[in-house]
Amino acid sequence: MSSFMGSWHQAASITTIAIIFVAFLFELMSPIKSQIDRVQIRRGDLSLVHQSFFSWLDPIVDVAKSRKVVESDLCDLEDKLLSSNLSEDYKRIAEKHTSIDSSLVKYLYASKPTETILTVLCQFGHILTKTSTPLLLQKFLEAPSIQHLLVLFCLRLMGSFLKNHSSFYATILATSFKATFTGEIYNVVFQLSKNTRRKEEAPISLVEADIQRVVDWIVDINDIWAAPLAASLSIGVLVTVIGPMNTAISLIALIVIYPFLQVLGTLMQRTIGNLMERKDIRTQTVTETISKAKTIKIYGWESAFEQRIHHARQDELNSMKVLALVQGLISGIMSLCPQLMASFALFSMWISRGCLTTSCVFPILGLFTILDNSLSTVSASLFGYLSAKTSFRRIQTFILSSENLNSHRSEPTSHGSPSILMRSVSLCSSDGGATKFFLKHIHVDLMGPQLVTLAGSVGSGKTAILDTVAGDLTPQEGIITVNGIMACQSQIPWVMSGSIRENIIFGKEYDPDWYQEVIFACALREDLGILPRGDATIVSPSATNLSGGQKSRITLARAIYSKANILLLDDPLTSIDVNLRQHIIEHVLGPQGIAKNALKIVSTSSSELNKIAHWNLLITDDKKLQMTKPLTYWESENQEASLQESFPLCEKGLSQNCLPRGTHPSSFQDIAVQTPQASPTHEEDGTVPFSVYRQWLSLCHPLGWAVVILCIVCGRLVQLYSTYSLTRLSEASHENQLAHLYTFLASNLLQAFCTMGFIAAAWFLCLLPTACRLHQQLVAGCLNSPIQFFADTTTGQILNRFTNDILKADGPIASYIIVVIITGSITCMITCLLLFTAPKSSPGILVIGYVFFRLQKRYRSTARDIRRIELETRDPLITSLQDAWVGASSIKLFRMDDILVRQFRHKINRNSQSFFIRTCLEQWVDLRLEILTQ
Repeated sequence: MSSFMGSWHQAASITTIAIIFVAFLFELMSPIKSQIDRVQIRRGDLSLVHQSFFSWLDPIVDVAKSRKVVESDLCDLEDKLLSSNLSEDYKRIAEKHTSIDSSLVKYLYASKPTETILTVLCQFGHILTKTSTPLLLQKFLEAPSIQHLLVLFCLRLMGSFLKNHSSFYATILATSFKATFTGEIYNVVFQLSKNTRRKEEAPISLVEADIQRVVDWIVDINDIWAAPLAASLSIGVLVTVIGPMNTAISLIALIVIYPFLQVLGTLMQRTIGNLMERKDIRTQTVTETISKAKTIKIYGWESAFEQRIHHARQDELNSMKVLALVQGLISGIMSLCPQLMASFALFSMWISRGCLTTSCVFPILGLFTILDNSLSTVSASLFGYLSAKTSFRRIQTFILSSENLNSHRSEPTSHGSPSILMRSVSLCSSDGGATKFFLKHIHVDLMGPQLVTLAGSVGSGKTAILDTVAGDLTPQEGIITVNGIMACQSQIPWVMSGSIRENIIFGKEYDPDWYQEVIFACALREDLGILPRGDATIVSPSATNLSGGQKSRITLARAIYSKANILLLDDPLTSIDVNLRQHIIEHVLGPQGIAKNALKIVSTSSSELNKIAHWNLLITDDKKLQMTKPLTYWESENQEASLQESFPLCEKGLSQNCLPRGTHPSSFQDIAVQTPQASPTHEEDGTVPFSVYRQWLSLCHPLGWAVVILCIVCGRLVQLYSTYSLTRLSEASHENQLAHLYTFLASNLLQAFCTMGFIAAAWFLCLLPTACRLHQQLVAGCLNSPIQFFADTTTGQILNRFTNDILKADGPIASYIIVVIITGSITCMITCLLLFTAPKSSPGILVIGYVFFRLQKRYRSTARDIRRIELETRDPLITSLQDAWVGASSIKLFRMDDILVRQFRHKINRNSQSFFIRTCLEQWVDLRLEILTQ
């Protein structure tokens, strides 16, 4: 009966293996597009088998073999990951959970409970399969049989599926978090007052650094609990293998080391917070420098600003040095801990049992290897968790800083005659916690279409009054009532990234006749005639292809085109020459101007404008607002004669100065607008030239990588000798086993020092010097570029290099390099050991190696294309965020915030699509490679 059961189990095991192997071959040989005749597919359209193999990514991988993958080739984003749906989920969570802002894990569960539970369950199953492997190995060594071997294979295969699907559900969590909080940060920008925006730093660092840091942790979110659980299960299995007493003795090492880890963890958290503050300062310095690039180059200040950025970068790198030192100590201690535990356990067993055998030593070593990997994962996960926790707190602090800007104003209305009423309004500033009033008890009644000028000394509060009327500043006291539709022109002209026409129309419906009338009134025709692409010319806040006067007139045209009946103009005549100034006064602000039916409040020092105003508002030295009427201009019997005195230029002369040669207003046709084509990102052939690697390697210390390789070689030789000593130990007699145990303990101590030396050398001799010089080259290349570079390149593209790319070079890329070096050295050591001890396995290793590299090649070409798409869709996000931060006042007043938020959410969806697919592609290749390695 037992022989029948044994043969039945053997047949069942072989059948199971055959089914899995045939399914895998079918997956590799049967492309998914034979079932669905299109590249774009959704995961839910496929069978469960194809979903489990991530086959919905096969069409994209197939496309990459023949051509470049473009955005239209990517799979549609699932509805639950769309930014608009995620925003609704966030609002629902914020209403239900008032304390959700304090816990990242609580938020993830509240936002995506199903995915959170599934990722935990899959990871738990993976841990069970991993910790069961040493027990099966022990049974196989005690009684070798095909059943044990096949069950071991099936168990490891199931573990691979569970691990990758756990990562998939974590990717859904990461994508939803990234899209949700990127959109919420953008939305909060329009809920902050002007004073708050001046105090706060631009939220670019939050989006590029903090959100990315949280996302990186969420992708590996299960490590924070799975690694300790795997370690606990390993210890539990140890109890069954070596007994509770021997296990307790092995835990002495963990008890001794724990206080050191607690101190280092506290120091790490403090250092992470300091590093983020330094990173914010450096990002803000770079942003200010880019925004003033034209002025810097004109005055030759490149060297001074380069030094300023360099000092900010040095402060950031100093924090990174402390962090690298702490991380190296934690990694060394974590690698030493399981080896010490194994040594103590073997010593205890040698004393209690008298002799150690192969069937006892190597399962124990396998369990402690799992424990070693778990504790190493705990080290990395602890660093990631502390970073993510700090970043999430910073993100929530910014989001919760939104203000109620309408507490001192009645709801604006748009019917009837325009009017502005201010009752007992007082404006103040906060300096060190003390409130200082700079304007007190303002009483203003402005009714109907009229021109009102606002004057005062520099810093007296002219701009503050206009911002308060616009609703961008909250008064300390008083009530403001506005009846009408407002538009504004800020003192520092703000243009958004886009064409000149888009800046003037600014979300309104295009009216060709009205547009041409506004262009003429604002004296822009000659400027548009000179530009090669007319009003289709692309501009940005840091545009160098426009002068300050041109930007000022574009923003004035935007306010006039909106047909608002209340215009708030802050020094609109600045940076404009005399002829253009008189033209704008006559055709825009004057009694017969294009804005004659609007209530206009103009901050100005122009005597011509003061003469023709209905009222003059003057801020006096005693912080009062004095309202006076001009002399008798509006009561003059001969207003036309007075106008001729104020505006000596005649219509004919005006045409000659403001229009292209040979052009007359009546004959000027609509300037042709060509939809601007975004300059495509330069596409390579999918490979990185060796010269790039050589250049990157040359940035470190001359002997840096030599020291790193030396530490690695020494560490692997010591590890190999440690394993060899265990082999000798299991074969030696009882009297000679003690010497091998001492050798095993000494080699473990030496290996821990090699690990710490490797990490210290990698950071201090290679990665940190490379990070410093790479950033210096980026700054120098940017500041030494011609002015045209800043006209052709969007702000988002430049800032993306200094934020997202530098962040990856400092963090993930550096960590990946360390992991690749460690993993590569271990792989080489194991391969050499296999070939030396079992030369008959060499054909199988060669075949598996060939398939391995073929899969990697398919993955790399696809991953590069999708990464390129992700960067291309990332730049518009940063550009839009920077535009909103600088121009929030104008955007809100023109009621464009809702429109821009919807557009921004569409941009988020495009970026989420490429990010989600790129991350899932990692699971696609991991699953296939792990199946091969089984």
